[in-house]
Formats: sequence, structure tokens, C-alpha cells
Amino acid sequence: MSILIGRSLIIGATLLALTLVAGWSLWLGRTVWRHLV
Repeated sequence: MSILIGRSLIIGATLLALTLVAGWSLWLGRTVWRHLV
């Protein structure tokens, strides 16, 4: 049971990190694009 909980925690943390990185890179790209244009 603890293996399933640990696995779901790892998956949740990975999804959260991917979401944060995606949002940050989108914001960064938007800011850089705004400065370039």
C-alpha cells in the first residue's frame, strides 16, 4: 500500500513541477517576446 502512495506522490510532484515549469517558461517567453517586439 505504501508503494502505491509513494508512487502517486511522485507522480503528483512530477505533474506539479511540469506545470510550474511550463507556466514559467510561457510567462518568460511572453515577456521576452514583448521586449523583442
